[in-house]
Amino acid sequence: MNSITPYLIVIVIFASLILIFVTKKVLVNQRKKHFSRNFPPETKEAAIGEERDPSLIYLHIPNLMKWGNPNASPYSLKLETWLRLNHIDYVVVRDFDLKSAPKGKIPWIEYEGKKIGDSELIINYLSEKLNIKEFASVDGDTSTFNLNEKIAVSHFITTLVSEHTVAGILGYQRNYEYFEETLKAYTGMDKLPFYLKFLASRIKKGTFNKLKLRGLAIHSRDEIYFNIGKKDLQMLSLFLGNKKFFFGDGVSRVDASVFSILASLAWIPLVNSPIKLMILNDPEFLNLKNYLIRVKDLVWKDSKIPWYIGEDCVVRSNTIPFEE
Repeated sequence: MNSITPYLIVIVIFASLILIFVTKKVLVNQRKKHFSRNFPPETKEAAIGEERDPSLIYLHIPNLMKWGNPNASPYSLKLETWLRLNHIDYVVVRDFDLKSAPKGKIPWIEYEGKKIGDSELIINYLSEKLNIKEFASVDGDTSTFNLNEKIAVSHFITTLVSEHTVAGILGYQRNYEYFEETLKAYTGMDKLPFYLKFLASRIKKGTFNKLKLRGLAIHSRDEIYFNIGKKDLQMLSLFLGNKKFFFGDGVSRVDASVFSILASLAWIPLVNSPIKLMILNDPEFLNLKNYLIRVKDLVWKDSKIPWYIGEDCVVRSNTIPFEE
């Protein structure tokens, strides 16, 4: 019996390697088949491994989603929106090479020979490097805050959505309760094969552990959505009020953060969570719904194809009429 054991181990290892290879091939083919490019026509692109020009900003983000939203990664959408609202030229590199990423996550940039990770740190770095003043271009500011107060409030709101809303609510929605639906939306598959179901179970377990560390896993589903999550939306809605953007008639840094997180919650097909339905259908949050469209139309008005903005909350991603 003992003599058979080494052979079984070899067979298991060999079968596992084949499974990994086949899984990778299938995912690559699905990505090529179902992911489309929605960048505005003038957006520059570079291939992986292509020689870099140190004077250009190379933005590393994952591939784009077929339903129109330029990126399923909320932090990638945040950084890209900020670059566009400040009219900063950049070159897109579509990859998911976390090993090359300076912090092991996306998005990240290459600029002047440096690799910089984390969307907020990237914005801080580029703001200083390019001498971008956060509220210098905000015209029609109807708030009563002075400059220092606006910078402080902007930081508080950004921290709320980037750390609390995205980690707790978006993480619970996409990577836990609705993770199978999220995978279907990403890949365009009607049914998930067993290896993706296995992957989903592992990621859901990891997400639960992260929520546990943040103290959110002790709460019930209803508490997470209808108390904690809804309270975040209420505070954002109250502060926005009747203003076009968070500090008046001009879009600013905080709008890139709020827009990217709320768009990632509301503008994804199949994932029909309570938070998504609140943003899209609840009259209490009509100003947030209109705000999202307003930012999209201003910053992303020249996208190649229309975005999915929740017109039909049960529509399937592979039936949306957004084909190239």
